[in-house]
Amino acid sequence: MLLILFLLVCLGPHFCVATTHTKTCVEEYYPVLVPTKGTANSKIAAEHPSCKTIHFVRHAEGHHNVADRKHGTEILTYENSGDNFTDARLTENGIRQSRALKSRIEKATGGYAKWSFEVVHSEGIKRRYLDIDVVITSTLSRTIETAFYGIPVTSSVSFFATELGRERIAEYMCEKRRNLTEIENDYPFVKILHASNEHDDYFDIKETEDNLFKARERARKFLKWLLIDLREKKLAYVGHYEIFQLIFDEFFKRIDDQQAAYHDKDFGKEIFPWKFEFRNAQIQPAYLCPSNVLVGQTLCLNDEEQIKFEIESLEKTGPIYSKKKPRQYAAKSKSHTPVAFQSATTREITVIVEHGMSEEHFIEYLYLRDTKTKELVALKKFSKEMAGDDSLHQPKLAFTPAANTSGRVRPYAYCNKHGLWKGAAVSYL
Repeated sequence: MLLILFLLVCLGPHFCVATTHTKTCVEEYYPVLVPTKGTANSKIAAEHPSCKTIHFVRHAEGHHNVADRKHGTEILTYENSGDNFTDARLTENGIRQSRALKSRIEKATGGYAKWSFEVVHSEGIKRRYLDIDVVITSTLSRTIETAFYGIPVTSSVSFFATELGRERIAEYMCEKRRNLTEIENDYPFVKILHASNEHDDYFDIKETEDNLFKARERARKFLKWLLIDLREKKLAYVGHYEIFQLIFDEFFKRIDDQQAAYHDKDFGKEIFPWKFEFRNAQIQPAYLCPSNVLVGQTLCLNDEEQIKFEIESLEKTGPIYSKKKPRQYAAKSKSHTPVAFQSATTREITVIVEHGMSEEHFIEYLYLRDTKTKELVALKKFSKEMAGDDSLHQPKLAFTPAANTSGRVRPYAYCNKHGLWKGAAVSYL
């Protein structure tokens, strides 16, 4: 898999990629937002194990929203109101809005039957919960309170508040958080993340209209954390109007108030349903996927590093079948389980699979992994073109251990139709 670079191209404001005649390589795969309906990628994202579900929820009405409507935005500055609107909390109406959101989810209105599940408790009481693993909020109180009052979840769901998910920071005091100790005391059910100091040092780094680069970079860092670092797959993010706009504008262009399209046509040319203008306590689902799931990308690595990365990705997404545990593929175990054996004279270890090769159905990877160190000691990738070569009747891998060494290795084979299989380990002297 030789990558011959001939051009450096930048996609959008921040992703530069090197291209070849046949594929695109990037320094890293990046998060891409996908609507839940209206595009071909919507179905891909719904089924792909590397994609996550995210429910965007704007916080309910805070005291700063009321002041803004009555007196204008400038009332929220320190010069005009001091600390009166620092980390503004929900109004009574905001709490009602949050509870109304909870009721809509519990009643499965607005299409939320798909995104929720019902539990029958003792005495036959039925309750519906949002189908998520974790609730993410910013470190500002109005998002935490909206999550607490507005999102019906089981007791197993965690609550994380992160500095990365805060509102764009300008000069308004409602964008300044309180000290961490106060927040932890008021909301003991929340774990605070990405906050380096007791006091709000983020507020000193303004993300004003003439310097939105900082806010956009934080939004990208936030999405990357959600997709790559956060273990949970299904989440709700309770956030703020302007940070939502920065996230949405990164991927989508507005057609009208109810429709959008991708900026980058590589992700699709469809026009799909999307709300940019979030009211207080409004919710909207989406998927978050690595870019390579949606378009033809590979990492800008050398051949061996690239294949190792691909193998590691396969093992993470799983499952791994075997002769003893073939699951739904019991009839396929003989033709898919790799076998490793060592020559008594040359010490060479050979891996074979009793699997035919064609362009439609073939073994794509063969490799050996050391059972102790977990190191990939030998690997081979077969392309679609190689599989279609009549001279290649059966995939094979050969490995010769270093002199005067001993160990134990296990063979693996990946079929493009029936997944990853492991065989019995073999010892060598």
